[in-house]
Amino acid sequence: MKRIVALLLCAFLLCGAVALAETDSAPEVGDVVSFGSYPFEDEDAPQPIEWLETERGRTLCIYSLGNFVSGMANPVNMVGGLFEFRVISDESGRLVPVDPVLEPTVFYYGMDWFNTHIYMLYNYTPEIAATHGVAISGYTLTPDAARKYVTNVIEPEFLPDWMK
Repeated sequence: MKRIVALLLCAFLLCGAVALAETDSAPEVGDVVSFGSYPFEDEDAPQPIEWLETERGRTLCIYSLGNFVSGMANPVNMVGGLFEFRVISDESGRLVPVDPVLEPTVFYYGMDWFNTHIYMLYNYTPEIAATHGVAISGYTLTPDAARKYVTNVIEPEFLPDWMK
C-alpha cells in the first residue's frame, strides 16, 4: 500500500537558536517546513528563518516567530510575527513552500498591565508606543526599535515589501 502525505509540518520546542540541522529531527528526513518556538527572554525575537538543504531538497526552517503575547518587561519580548507561505508541487511532485513572509507584530499592554492588544508592526505608531506598559520597567519600544529587532535577525527575502 502506498502512503501519501500531502504536507508535513513539524514543530519543535527549541531553546533559542538551536540549529535543527544539528539534531536528528525532521529536516534530516525531508520536511517541507519546520517550525521552532520558545525564544528565551534575553534573545532577539523572532529568531532567524532560513532554507536548509537536505537530501530530499530544501526545507523552510522557522526557528521562532517570537512572542505573540508576553507579559515580560523587555521590549524585545514584545516583538513577534505571523508567518505566511504557500505550498506548491514542483515538477517531481514534491511539495515546496513558496512566497514565505513574516508579518511582524507588537504585543502591547497599557500602563496598568491591562488593555492588551496585538498590533501589526505597520499599525504600531509612536503615539501607541508612548503609552506602552514597558515604561513601567523603565523601557521604551518605538516602532523603529521594533522594526530593528526584526530586521537585525530576519533576512530581507522573508520580510514584507514595506520593510525592505
